[in-house]
Order: sequence, then structure tokens, then C-alpha cells
Amino acid sequence: MHSLLVLASLLTLTSAAQEYFSETCKDVLLGASTGILTATCNDKQQKPKAAALDLNKIIGVQTDPLSLIFTNPYNGPKPGFTPFCSGCVLTKKPHPIYGGPVTWMNCRCGSPSVTLESNLDENIGNDDGVLKSLFSDYKG
Repeated sequence: MHSLLVLASLLTLTSAAQEYFSETCKDVLLGASTGILTATCNDKQQKPKAAALDLNKIIGVQTDPLSLIFTNPYNGPKPGFTPFCSGCVLTKKPHPIYGGPVTWMNCRCGSPSVTLESNLDENIGNDDGVLKSLFSDYKG
């Protein structure tokens, strides 16, 4: 039983290391018209690697209510937010529970245009220096 608890703890730590890419990546930029997120992310040896992820492959626009939503192969809107949104920018805010900085994407979407935001750290991880969706198999 003890070894099972240790294994579960190690798996939790491993998956937590992949989440919250804001803690392990720097120089995070967004191509506002392309939806491509670029960053320099640490790999498992803490060496920096150039990384990129096309957010159009994993983020779509839900119409009712209007929102940016992370998609997966099984449900949700079709991926691709840039045809419906403009002026997308990244901002850093403290996580409401953990306190560390997380990366948010804010965009103007729809007609009439409204500002929508999405916490990228809840759905994007750093997998050994590669940006990836945490809810699909898509990697940059």
C-alpha cells in the first residue's frame, strides 16, 4: 500500500510539472493574427528550448454563451478562433488559488465585439520543452 501511495505521489508531481507552462517557459508571445504561441521552455534538464503551439488547433469560439473554449476531438466547437477574434493579447495574472503567475489570452470576438479571456495555463503544458494541449494529444 505504501509503495502505491509513493507511486501516486510521483505521478502527481510529474503531471503537475507539465501544467502551468508559465512557470517553466519565458519570452511567451502570441502571433495575434496567426494564433501561434511561441516561448522558450525548459526541458527536463532545465535547458531552454524554442517551442511553439498553434492555438487555432485547440481553441474555438462557442456562440451561446459567447466564449473562448478549449476543444478536444470528442466535443465542443470546432477549433479555430482567429477568424472570429482580433486584437488578441497575452497578460499575466496571479492564479486565484495558487498565487503564481498564469498567462491569460484576451481577444475581441463576435459581432458586436466583446472581450473574451481564457486562462492558457489551465489547458497548455510544457512537456520536456514542448508546448502541448493538456486535454488532447496535440503538441507544437
